[in-house]
Amino acid sequence: LLNILTKLGFSSNQKNQIMYELRKRYEAEKRAGNKVSNIFLLASALVIILSKNLNIPVSIRTVVDIFKSYGCKISSKAVRDYIITNNLTYTKSSTSVWVTKHMATLRSDLSIRGQIRQELQNVGNTLEITELDIDKILTSIELFAVKLSKIDARSRRPSVLSVACIFLASEMIAEKINICLFNQAFLARTCKVSPATLRSHLLYLRNNIKK
Repeated sequence: LLNILTKLGFSSNQKNQIMYELRKRYEAEKRAGNKVSNIFLLASALVIILSKNLNIPVSIRTVVDIFKSYGCKISSKAVRDYIITNNLTYTKSSTSVWVTKHMATLRSDLSIRGQIRQELQNVGNTLEITELDIDKILTSIELFAVKLSKIDARSRRPSVLSVACIFLASEMIAEKINICLFNQAFLARTCKVSPATLRSHLLYLRNNIKK
């Protein structure tokens, strides 16, 4: 499938978007107990919809012909009918959406909440630390990260750039209240991204904030 997407001229970021959406829809069908008899039918439909969203001039016939050249058993009519029958729509992944997804994971992690509680106590906070206090810090990080996510991602993966936004936001929030929050290795592991890729995206983010 990656070879097909490359032949169609999609960028690395666009290919990642299609593969992510394909996995998400395939897993949703499995959870619902539905059998996906032709994964390439779903893939070709997603390619066509993404192309339309990105204003890439490619016809159903062109997409189908390339899929067929790789031995995929689909037809233009089958793909068209599949899109209509399943009311298939596709919205391009954005960095801000990924910030919200990752923050939901972080917010529900008890070890993170415990760490924030401990850090607040370590700075000499004599008041009882409540769950609301912890939520306020996490919400501040999320709001700031969403603002950072407005920076043009260009060819950067939104799923990874969002983690860089969260890290940078947490760094700035932590500095204001004099505590330690996330380190890069922990955040990469929790959000399931490569530490090296996170460092690269973080450098890109810092460089673009300065402009």
